[in-house]
Amino acid sequence: MRAEQEIKDELKVFETKLADMELCKHSQERSIKDLKLRIEVIKWTLKGEQDE
Repeated sequence: MRAEQEIKDELKVFETKLADMELCKHSQERSIKDLKLRIEVIKWTLKGEQDE
């Protein structure tokens, strides 16, 4: 019985770690998209200034 509880506890730890990693991944994906968008805006701004 004790071994079963230890396995359940370990499972919970891994499930929590996975959930945390998924949250971090989602946050990183949003940050990457934001940075790419900012880079594009800067490139367009620079291109517009060169055209003037």
